Amino acid sequence: MDKVSIVIPCYNVEKYIDKCLDSIVNQTYKDLEIICVDDGSKDSTAKIIKNYAKKDERVKYFSKKNEGVSAARNFGIDNAGGKYLVFIDSDDYVNEKYIEKMVDKIKSDKSDMVVCGFERVYKNKSTRKTIKMDDIIGFKNSAPWNKLYIRKKFEDDFKFPINIWYEDLGTTSKYTMKCKKISILNEPLYYYMQNDSSLMRTYDNRIFDIYDELEIIETFAKKNKIFDENFEGLEFANIYHVLVGTSFRASFLPEFDTEMLKNIVSYVEKKYPKWYNNEMAKRNLSKVYKIYLFFIKKRKFKFLCFTLKRLNKHLYL
Repeated sequence: MDKVSIVIPCYNVEKYIDKCLDSIVNQTYKDLEIICVDDGSKDSTAKIIKNYAKKDERVKYFSKKNEGVSAARNFGIDNAGGKYLVFIDSDDYVNEKYIEKMVDKIKSDKSDMVVCGFERVYKNKSTRKTIKMDDIIGFKNSAPWNKLYIRKKFEDDFKFPINIWYEDLGTTSKYTMKCKKISILNEPLYYYMQNDSSLMRTYDNRIFDIYDELEIIETFAKKNKIFDENFEGLEFANIYHVLVGTSFRASFLPEFDTEMLKNIVSYVEKKYPKWYNNEMAKRNLSKVYKIYLFFIKKRKFKFLCFTLKRLNKHLYL
């Protein structure tokens, strides 16, 4: 068996960490290195993890000062020694065959990364999400979880940026662009918990950190001379994350107006003036998104600003 390093960033997760660790220590694939990075928790998170470490030598507890999830993940990467690398968030959990099936897939396909389906788990229901290749090469599914990586390929360039929102996008996207082959395992093996904090809509000007993240991956692509082959995906990422995502989130800001919306659109148009011809967007975006983008193309900014401010609390984009 090839060892799999599992990195779990932890911060004040006493309510969830038991379920997360139970799902990991009971994996059918046994050769695991379970790296729990306590990012300065103030509850009983440390005590719970240490109890697991006493019972199972595969569980390793690390403590560090609070610097955020990116620093915790980077710390875990630096202390990982397995052939493969996995990230699991401490309030989520996984199917008992998660690692076994992911490892089998990466070996049988001789690929550089495997991505599996997942379930969004709410208080009284769950919804399944299947993965398409466009989700990956269009940088839509950019979360570090639900993926198996080859650890040695997680170079310094792939470390998570500190103190910035959307840190996942600037990391997993670079790894994706360097992959020669990506495999998809469309089984919902990862359970993504939607707790109260996941469902809160509290936004501030950090929503514009998305610009930095997109520029990180665009610069990386140009530096490695892979920009042209990833052009459609990078353009789609700007459409999905900025034209749709940022404009929607900005509508919650008290200062949101037509000028702010124009500036958001201008950010994309300067780089991708013919964004409206993107085939990936035509294939993958919902009817609601397409209608919204139609009005952006027609430059109906006053109408969109008025509509977003009045309907944003009733929409989920």
